[in-house]
Amino acid sequence: MKNFPEHYKELSTWMAKLGVAIPQTMKGFTELHKASITPGALDSKTKELIVLGIAITVRCEGVLRFTPMTHYTLEQVKKKWLKPCQWLCL
Repeated sequence: MKNFPEHYKELSTWMAKLGVAIPQTMKGFTELHKASITPGALDSKTKELIVLGIAITVRCEGVLRFTPMTHYTLEQVKKKWLKPCQWLCL
């Protein structure tokens, strides 16, 4: 299994580099994310749980690294999401 904190740092570094290389695109990406988690018919946490479920299903490591970080600390993520989802890695 990959080291989640290290992979998160690596993805953050690459996103920062993209922010320098293509700032308008990354600004649009950030605005899209903000708009997608703005509370509406569903609250932000529920929306992120749905995204997390989809990411687990399609095994999207990038989304798995970033999605829980918005509302939860790493320890909360481990306790709430990683332990219950361990069986998916079998």
